[in-house]
Parts: sequence; structure tokens; C-alpha cells
Amino acid sequence: MIPATTPSPPAAPAAPAFLSGLNDEQLEAVTLPQQSALILAGAGSGKTRVLTTRMAWLIQTGQINPMSLLAVTFTNKAAKEMMTRISAMLPINTRGMWVGTFHGLANRLLRTLLSIVIGAVALRIGFELGWLVAP
Repeated sequence: MIPATTPSPPAAPAAPAFLSGLNDEQLEAVTLPQQSALILAGAGSGKTRVLTTRMAWLIQTGQINPMSLLAVTFTNKAAKEMMTRISAMLPINTRGMWVGTFHGLANRLLRTLLSIVIGAVALRIGFELGWLVAP
């Protein structure tokens, strides 16, 4: 007689490699449910790492579309660093993501919306407009 065996429970999916190296508090902040979150931390505590890893986590788990994410930083250098880190964590094209400074993102939004609105009006009245939103 062959002894009855109980099936093994399915293995938990492996955590993405980009979660390794986070401490418990950072891991908790990264894997919070999809909602607004306030992260308070001092200098050198890994805030940029937590924020970029959280963005990667939300994208990787399918909770958000990369193009629906908005990340506002204070400097162009910080925005570029965030994009570089996300690119290193995920095999996605980050070119269209909304990551930048307040002024840079506002400029991009104005360019996008104005081209849609002015283009529609110009077509309607039969004009071809040449215009520029100055940075």
C-alpha cells in the first residue's frame, strides 16, 4: 500500500531582486498598498532608494501603469537619478514617464495640453499656427 501524501502548498512567488538589501522599515514603505503614503526620513536614510523602489514595485506588481505615475523632485539631477534607478530595476522604457522637477513637469504639461487645444482650434478655423511654450 502506498501512503497517502498531502500536496505541497504552492511556493510563494519570489520577491523581485530590487527588494533585496532594504531594511524592514524600507521594505514596509515600498510594499504598502497602492495609496498615497507619507515617508518621513532624515538625510542619508535612503529616501530616494525607497521612492524609486516603490515606483518599481507598483509597476512590477501591475498596480500602476508606468505612464500614470507622477514623481516630482527638486532638481534635474535628482529626476535623472530616479529615472536611472528605475531603468536599472525594470526592463521598461522610462522615456514617457512623468518624473521631473515641478517646473519641468509643468512645462511638459502645458506643451502637451496646448498642442492639443490649439491644434484642435486651428483645424476648426482653418489656421496653421506656429507657437512655442518658452521654458
